[in-house]
Amino acid sequence: MAAGLGDQQRGDLARAIEQYRRGIEADPRNPGLFNNLGIALRQSGRVDEAVEAFDAALKLDPKYEKALNNLGVTRYQQGRYEAAIDLFRQAIRVNPSNAESYVNLGVIYLPAGRWDDALAAFQQAMQYDPRSAEAHYNLALLWERRGDRDRAQEHYEKFVELAGTQHADLAARVKEHLRQFERRR
Repeated sequence: MAAGLGDQQRGDLARAIEQYRRGIEADPRNPGLFNNLGIALRQSGRVDEAVEAFDAALKLDPKYEKALNNLGVTRYQQGRYEAAIDLFRQAIRVNPSNAESYVNLGVIYLPAGRWDDALAAFQQAMQYDPRSAEAHYNLALLWERRGDRDRAQEHYEKFVELAGTQHADLAARVKEHLRQFERRR
């Protein structure tokens, strides 16, 4: 699994997929290998195969939270929003304190204009992980769409503070957005 992760982190998805498949041959009862294979397949645009890999992980462990979340993200990307919502809710039932599941759920609600549902999901995420950059970013989007620039600015600023290298590009765009906020005042 470590070899596949290293390849995946370096962007060599074909090699990562190959490593995960070898790992599965050696350990076909390991849901983590199927989950990681699914992520690599999704990243390489092979979405149907990714769904099969996540499904295989969940057959081995129906309460495997990471696979529930990853399959939910994949269903969201496919436009299967209700299926994604169901998967994120399942992940929350498995682990009610995982902020990522709440963020994922809230993200689905935003484009549907389900502001109150999105707000509740992001607030739950913040309850379990106040340092969730993703929760702050999405709360900022929500408040901006609702016309509350002060709250939006507060969460954008917190996102920039927490973003780190994982979200460096987005943080740079948010900083520019904040500068535009200031110019409009």
